[in-house]
Amino acid sequence: MYSSGNILVYSPRLDTPPPRWVHLAHGLLLFLYQTFDAVDGKQARRTNSSSPLGELFDHGCDALACAFETMAFGSTAMCGAGSFWFWAISAIPFYGATWEHYFSNSLILPVVNGPTEGLALIYSLHFMTAIVGIVPYMRFGAQWWDQPFRQSLPFLSWIPFVTELPTYKGAVYLLLPFAVLPTVACNICNVHKVVKARKGSMLSALAMLYPFVVLVAGVLIWDHLSPSDVMRNYPHLVILGTGLAFGFLVGRMILAHLCDEPKGLKTNMCMSLLYLPLAIANALTARLNDGVPLVDEFVVLLGYCLFTGSLYFHFATSVIREITTALGIYCFSLFVYLHKIIIKTCGTTKLLLAIPPILKLAGGLSLTVKSVHLPCCSAISSSIFRETWRWKRSLLNAWGAINNRNDKFTLLQLNQLTHAPTYTPEMCMTDLETEMASYKDQSSSAAWMTVNSGIRNILPYFEI
Repeated sequence: MYSSGNILVYSPRLDTPPPRWVHLAHGLLLFLYQTFDAVDGKQARRTNSSSPLGELFDHGCDALACAFETMAFGSTAMCGAGSFWFWAISAIPFYGATWEHYFSNSLILPVVNGPTEGLALIYSLHFMTAIVGIVPYMRFGAQWWDQPFRQSLPFLSWIPFVTELPTYKGAVYLLLPFAVLPTVACNICNVHKVVKARKGSMLSALAMLYPFVVLVAGVLIWDHLSPSDVMRNYPHLVILGTGLAFGFLVGRMILAHLCDEPKGLKTNMCMSLLYLPLAIANALTARLNDGVPLVDEFVVLLGYCLFTGSLYFHFATSVIREITTALGIYCFSLFVYLHKIIIKTCGTTKLLLAIPPILKLAGGLSLTVKSVHLPCCSAISSSIFRETWRWKRSLLNAWGAINNRNDKFTLLQLNQLTHAPTYTPEMCMTDLETEMASYKDQSSSAAWMTVNSGIRNILPYFEI
């Protein structure tokens, strides 16, 4: 984001060279991003804080980073309107890998892949553009990318079709057939094997690609019809708005995988596409009005970014709230909720036996009936959150008062590699009185707190 802010000032259309320190900043920040992205999983395992929220954060941030790094590299290579194609080169394999992960439950990267070698190549190019020339007679800096391909890379001048193109366009033409298409072909092949083994429908699997294909095609159609040439004049807004829509698509697919939803197209993924028909229709009005659209396209682009940004913000905050509430964790902390008690049992019987005393003793337990959650079903499998099904209300019909409240019931599942699944139900009580439900030093303990607050009375015949 800092890099993108710099190029708004120094390269507003991504076709002018920024100061060399901007290239250095791009490379350094991308290197730090790659480093932190690589160690976050190790840190989570070291602190025993792995959760489905971590996977959503990890891949969700990666999806958004495609757009921000595209703008950074677009200024380094002076791509201008061609910057969108560099976004496509990064987004297509990313979406394909996420799609494959959704069906195969495994994320297997090839020996040479984008998160490691790909990012290393990009920040090396940032550094090279800033401080290194290839050979003495070539122009240095960002202008190197605007030279004919045969002049920038003479040892590759034998490659047909690209020798007279600017270097950045030649890179696009080579990456699409030799890097992107083989990767996507492998994704499709792997998904086909999984679907065939499970006797599923390949058409339903391919339908998951529909929103992304329509997103890319819609933006290209908009640019083709645009009287203002939106990609050339406003590349930042086009890439930012499309990147946010892409982040929503990826996030929704990851959530579907974590929740083990039925395979197939998720219709609410198409919400990110609702703005594009309006933008295309507005561009078409220019053909009926002497080249002047009904609404200025700069305003339309601002609306596009606002729409996709609001959609993504609502999705992210809603999912974070649901997962943190269900798992009893904070979003940016290793500590569990303050003043929240989780009763975890080895079976369902004890938990069901606890419900009547909770409702009966709610006043004496220093908590309200509202704070008792009979959770909606969530499941954890090898630290992966799977909301597989809802707890049937018929099981709780014996307590009529429960059905009149918006309470929830959670069932957590832990799959072991060599054993049958272990089901662990939990009863969560939140918003307890601060003084009654706190233990702040070594002289007190959680066990003592359950006695002091009266929570032990929930299951008096069992050890809490």
